[in-house]
Amino acid sequence: MQFATSLVSLVLAAASVRAAPGTSVKAAARQETPRVYVKFFSDNACLGTWVEDTVWVQNPTDTCLDVNIPEGYNSFLVVDNYDTTTLRVFSLNGCNTNTGNYVDIAPGVEQCYAQHAGSVEFLSS
Repeated sequence: MQFATSLVSLVLAAASVRAAPGTSVKAAARQETPRVYVKFFSDNACLGTWVEDTVWVQNPTDTCLDVNIPEGYNSFLVVDNYDTTTLRVFSLNGCNTNTGNYVDIAPGVEQCYAQHAGSVEFLSS
């Protein structure tokens, strides 16, 4: 009888355990490495065929990263944006502001861009 009472008490205690309010997986992820998860699409509205995806980890600022996506694409979607500085996406390789065009993506912004991504750079504040 004592064993059954202990077992019932244990089951009731386990059933009453709950996560702390306000915690979520996304909130916990924001505490991890600053990064941007991007998907590339065949059309210019991020609605066509998903051709590739990548993660850009926030490197030291003002460091150029060339983007090498072998498939043809016309738009990219920022799916998860956990960076802490502005990400500049250039249409051409080399992160040159004097050739091609670029778009600045602020921390936390998640949306579609109708542009080719040839290179990226996390900007200093």
